[in-house]
Amino acid sequence: MSLYRLIYLTHSFKSTSHISCNLILNTPLKFRIHSKSTFLFSNSKLHCTNRTNGIRSLTTDAFLEYVFSRNSVEKICQNQVVYFLQEKLIEFHDYSGLPWWSVIICSTVVVRTVFILPIATHQQYVISRLERVNKEMNSSVKTEVTKKIMELEKTKNWDSKKLKSKYENEILKRRQELHVKYNCHPLKHLILVLIQVPVWTFLSAAYRNIATMLPVQDIVAYTAFLEMKASGFWWIKDLTVPDSTYTLPCIIFIINSMNIYFNRLSRIQKRSILSTILIAFFQGMCIMSFPIVASIPKCITLYWATSSLFALFQNLLFLSTRVRKFLRIPTTETMRPHPFQYIKNKIKSIIYFLKY
Repeated sequence: MSLYRLIYLTHSFKSTSHISCNLILNTPLKFRIHSKSTFLFSNSKLHCTNRTNGIRSLTTDAFLEYVFSRNSVEKICQNQVVYFLQEKLIEFHDYSGLPWWSVIICSTVVVRTVFILPIATHQQYVISRLERVNKEMNSSVKTEVTKKIMELEKTKNWDSKKLKSKYENEILKRRQELHVKYNCHPLKHLILVLIQVPVWTFLSAAYRNIATMLPVQDIVAYTAFLEMKASGFWWIKDLTVPDSTYTLPCIIFIINSMNIYFNRLSRIQKRSILSTILIAFFQGMCIMSFPIVASIPKCITLYWATSSLFALFQNLLFLSTRVRKFLRIPTTETMRPHPFQYIKNKIKSIIYFLKY
């Protein structure tokens, strides 16, 4: 909760009272939020003058510390990494002279191109090698292990329980040897998520801080807030408030749904129960997150929309056989030979079904 919202709520409970909030800044900042209330802000104390009750004093830092301790989102927004990104975004805006909507789009493209795209490319190498490991396991290794277990059964006369345990241990050992041989440990598949999620979270928190003048309500924060408030485009005029038209939330939902659908169509292999559950989970998350996306400032939703669009372009790029050959990413048997044509035909069939 921002300081301004706190004061506004205080005034709403005492609608007949006149609240004058005086805070000390290098340059006093005065603006009117409500017809009966005038506010001035600083970093130290919030002085509220009431016509009937006299003067009361509330330490802002103490109150915000009490509120933030109950909210994990606020704790993330107070992280030092978030402060660093927030400062760099403001510096990029000041030195480039670009409006805030351009800063958000350009910074998102730069971050995803420099940090996320190389890791995503490496993930494609890991996925292709893991599929090669699975192919070898199913074609030759399991056959060799089965023959070895049958020989043990004849020579040592083991019972079925001991033979099963020996078979599972041998399969696990051979799989680990192949992981080392092809340098494709399954945990490497999670590197992209472990890096992308913190980057996405910290950047979202940085934009949120700029849109709410946090953590410090000083002249720099107020200037960035006013510039972001007036640096929109088209229907996005004010980047500090939620999108009342719900256009950006709908765009994010459509892009994420397309991403999930295209990834599902890009593979030939039959989906397992786990993959089906994961697809349903991610699609459900897209639906359930819609109210959250519709209630946050437009600067964050614009960042999310740009990031989702880049992710869609990135995944489509990895489906191209020419791009995979250029990047020397091995093709696998589970990939479709002509994925774009297949996706195009699927979309045509969906449109035809909806039309008729």
